[in-house]
Amino acid sequence: MEQQQSSRSSTPLLPPFQRSQTSPFNNGSQNIPAFSPVNYSGRSETPPMQPPIRRAPTGTLPDFAAKEPTDPSRSPTPPMVPPTRSFTVPLGEPKVTPPSSVAVSPRSTANDAANEERVLVPLQLEFLDGVDFVDEAVPLIEVVDQQFAVATAAKTILSKVSDNIAVIAIAGLYRTGKSYLINRLLGLQKGFSVAPTVNACTKGIWFWGRPLQRTLPSGEKLTILLMDTEGLGAIDQDQNHDSRIFSLATLLSSFMIYNSLGSIDENAINNLSFVVNLTKHIHIQATTTQEDDGTEFSRFFPSFLWVVRDFALELVDATGRPISSKDYLENALKPQGGFSAQTGSRNRIRTLLTSFFKDRDCVTVVRPLNEESELQQLDTLPTDKLRKEFNDEMEYLRNKVLSTCKPKKLKGKTLDGNSLLTLCHCYVDAINTGAVPTIAVAWDTIVDGECQAAAQAALNQYKSEMEKVVHPADEDGDMGPIEDEEFKAAHRKLKKAAVKSFDAHAIGERAGQHRDKLKASIHEQRSFFRKQVHAASRKYCEKLVENLHASIIAPKLQRNEYHDNTDFTRDWNTIKKEYNIKAKGGAKLDVYNDFAWRKMQDGLDTISTRVKLSNTTILEELRSQLASAKREMSELVGREQLVKEELTSEQQAAREIVTSKVEVETELRDQIDQLEQQINALTKPKPKPSRSSSHRVKGSSEGGLMLNPEVLSKLNKEDQERLIGLSPSDQLRLLSEMQDKKCTSCIVM
Repeated sequence: MEQQQSSRSSTPLLPPFQRSQTSPFNNGSQNIPAFSPVNYSGRSETPPMQPPIRRAPTGTLPDFAAKEPTDPSRSPTPPMVPPTRSFTVPLGEPKVTPPSSVAVSPRSTANDAANEERVLVPLQLEFLDGVDFVDEAVPLIEVVDQQFAVATAAKTILSKVSDNIAVIAIAGLYRTGKSYLINRLLGLQKGFSVAPTVNACTKGIWFWGRPLQRTLPSGEKLTILLMDTEGLGAIDQDQNHDSRIFSLATLLSSFMIYNSLGSIDENAINNLSFVVNLTKHIHIQATTTQEDDGTEFSRFFPSFLWVVRDFALELVDATGRPISSKDYLENALKPQGGFSAQTGSRNRIRTLLTSFFKDRDCVTVVRPLNEESELQQLDTLPTDKLRKEFNDEMEYLRNKVLSTCKPKKLKGKTLDGNSLLTLCHCYVDAINTGAVPTIAVAWDTIVDGECQAAAQAALNQYKSEMEKVVHPADEDGDMGPIEDEEFKAAHRKLKKAAVKSFDAHAIGERAGQHRDKLKASIHEQRSFFRKQVHAASRKYCEKLVENLHASIIAPKLQRNEYHDNTDFTRDWNTIKKEYNIKAKGGAKLDVYNDFAWRKMQDGLDTISTRVKLSNTTILEELRSQLASAKREMSELVGREQLVKEELTSEQQAAREIVTSKVEVETELRDQIDQLEQQINALTKPKPKPSRSSSHRVKGSSEGGLMLNPEVLSKLNKEDQERLIGLSPSDQLRLLSEMQDKKCTSCIVM
């Protein structure tokens, strides 16, 4: 790593030029001339034959007003008017005044005149500030002895990125100027290492240690991480290694830039042959029965931008009409005709590229310099020494990438620095164990991590707020306990808030399991705080009752002012009253009982001893009174038993009386009914009765009341005389009175 860092700070950049080489992805079947790799050895080689292209004269900029040759077979092309461009100031570069007109080559005029007016979007960009960020390239994933590892420095930096993060990865063949391109995106003259050698500079995956931060129109902050990947097709690596590097870059990034040179021809398509194996190096589900056709992968793959450097062709279609660079890419990705195995293989690459990367685009960039000798010092040359077209197109590329890059997401979840680290660890561990990085497994890992973090944050929130409830500070600074009901209400409120906070941040289907664990943890914390509340209450109440005793009773005991228990009891009641007013918490009753048992007994013993020594007689009298009271109590108990027995007897007699009364009342009701019948009979005319059929009361009138002789025999003489001479109604009234006096019942004839 030290050697890598040293080379990054001191080695100048040498931009590429064309040479012929064997494609690293032709599986050894044949040598295919490639119009892309770079020769950094300082000597040029004869390039292979290429399609006709239009070039500006070496060392001069063509007149942008030069006219295109007229072709009568097609409609006239639009007039070549320089495009309108707005400018932003790149980071690390001096401010420049936008020119009123822009000189462009016929190639760029055709591009701009087609259908893309390159207008720069104003960006609010700045580098992140903080001691944890560094102004140098930092390894993200290192490769040591064919084993991948997440670098410690990356953990330190990414763990500090709490905002949403967009990850821009640059991939491409080695020695094609990827590092120079990423430096221009950063707006830096010197950044990632650029070296004029045939060896690859970048090993593994690196990123700039001080990420960019973009302020979105909504005001939100988006952290932008730029990653440089190990060049593909290096002489010291195989295709399997390249596929793993490209797979990791694809899985980790939200915006993928593929850097190539020259043009998008069959060789360039063939150089991407490793995409055929992406489905073997990346799985979506843990259990995959068949290879995916690429459609499902597009939901998880990043935006794809193909940057074609040193582009000198004219962007026109087969009919000569101007086309955009995106159209150029789409035309190149259309399946080609033919039945050979080679054509089928390349069409397979085209099909997978279009299936994997639904959001794709292309940008072409002209050669930075016309003088071959200056290319090796490209990273040291100021931008005003480079071709104006190159600077304009680089600025457009930078603006396009930084303004359109989106946050990295996985299954709709926007990731931050810690989530990105989790992805890195998950994919690296899978590769090192011989498994295939699986998106579903990585998602589950992120879900568990997010839920655990959300649960821990919610638990910390509960603990922090409960600390304030359990240990509130008084005005004097003392820690006062709370009442049990207040504690229970606070627990319910804070538990609800903690669960709500967890639900707001938790993701995935397993959030319910983590919610249950959170509730269990909160319950454990509740028990812990409940013990603290009880301990605080005991401490507070013990201090309170000690102070009350020390201020009211202890001085009098010391001065021997208590001559009996009366004053002592009165003062103790005063302590009890004050204690009940000021005591707090659930331990106040236990504390008072424990204290009263000790101190009250001690006080009474002290007073008792002193009273005994000074007045033994009073003490004996008290004991005698106590014994007498016990005896009286015993007598009272005996009397109570006698009273209970008498009461039981009287209750029995009362029941008998009540029974007798009921019987008498029943008999009287029967007699009254009979008398009422007799009265009714008397009010009606009656036949003259026979003299022999009844015995009339002496002295009664002709229509007098006739009585049964048996009834008359039961009346004494005085009662018989009282009935003589009375009217029937008076006789009935008198008989009723006699019945009330328990006279013998009579039957009216």
